[in-house]
Amino acid sequence: MKKTVSILLALLLVFSLSTAAFATEPTGPKPNITKNPTGETVDEGGSATFIAHAENYTEIIWRIVSNDTTNTIQASDAPGYFGCEVYGIGTETLVITKIPAEMDGWRVEAMFRGPGGVEYSWGALIRVNGVFVKAPTISAQPQGLSLASGETGTLSVSAATVEGTLHFQWYSNTANSNQLGTAIDGATEASFTPAEQTGTTYYYVEVTSVLNGRSSDPVLSNAVAVTYAAPVDPDAPAPTETPVPGTPAPLVPVVDEPEGEGDTPAPVETKDTSRSAASAQERASNALNMLTIVGGVLAVAAIVGGITALIVRRRGDDDDEDDEEE
Repeated sequence: MKKTVSILLALLLVFSLSTAAFATEPTGPKPNITKNPTGETVDEGGSATFIAHAENYTEIIWRIVSNDTTNTIQASDAPGYFGCEVYGIGTETLVITKIPAEMDGWRVEAMFRGPGGVEYSWGALIRVNGVFVKAPTISAQPQGLSLASGETGTLSVSAATVEGTLHFQWYSNTANSNQLGTAIDGATEASFTPAEQTGTTYYYVEVTSVLNGRSSDPVLSNAVAVTYAAPVDPDAPAPTETPVPGTPAPLVPVVDEPEGEGDTPAPVETKDTSRSAASAQERASNALNMLTIVGGVLAVAAIVGGITALIVRRRGDDDDEDDEEE
């Protein structure tokens, strides 16, 4: 008896599970969307209308999705989230009025639910005229590099934005300028490793803020130089060193050692050229002084001789006068 009851309970459980499984399977076709909503561009505070059609659906739910698809708002909740007004919820025509600037870049989509499942329409983009994205700021400029052949170096920039996300684009240039450069494919990060190129190449980066598909005005970094030395040729001859001429040693006169003086060598006289030059100047000065003294003595002697001759002559005249008187 107990065995029979157990079998009946097992059969009942299997029947219940199979019935539940069949009940969750779709019992009809999926909704077929025949018209997707289209994007609208409006002035701030304006209105936009979105229309979507489908077949085989039992319910339509309008949703407002951020451009990066990370945030989804039910259209019925949009007035409390954005401050706008919404009409036509649950119908194929949705009207949004008093659209604020904050809705720029968001998308409107319709979700159709039917017996066969759920289908989503395309997202219709909302554009609000006069919305500008604030430009970022560069807080740390890239620094130049001086590298040998075979070395690698990385250029980096630091930037900040008050809204949106940062986008980077590096440029190369033959001149030291952050204008009219060439965009480098794939160089779209805050850091960039330039390829080896002998000589000097200049690099700079353009930074923008992107919000809801819109970009700010670009901000340009300084242009910096990356210099690569020429590679060394292993087959090139080694450079020869040019000898540096030295100062010749002063000549030392050789003095013959007298014979029979014993084993003690005689002192070697060293000619001091500076002393010789000084001695020559001293001798010239002494000679000049001597000539001056001699000249002075001769002049004095001449004067004394003249005076003596005059006195002698005068005495002779006086003696002649005395003889005449006698």
